[in-house]
Amino acid sequence: TVDQFALESSSKCEYDYLAILNGGSHSSPTIAKLCQADSVGRKYVSATNRLRLEFVSDYSSSASGFSLSYRVIQQGEI
Repeated sequence: TVDQFALESSSKCEYDYLAILNGGSHSSPTIAKLCQADSVGRKYVSATNRLRLEFVSDYSSSASGFSLSYRVIQQGEI
């Protein structure tokens, strides 16, 4: 769950973003690419027992960043 989110805003995630991938490697499929404050409250679920986060920034401006929380769910719980 995205609890807080504040990065340099851009409609196409050109500068700063957080990518959520469905697996443990860089080549895993992307679940979401977040760069807007409207990400707060959204929940993301991995189809595997791994989830990869990749944060990218161009360092041109700063913001407070992001905060995420997670919980483990059992298969069939969703």
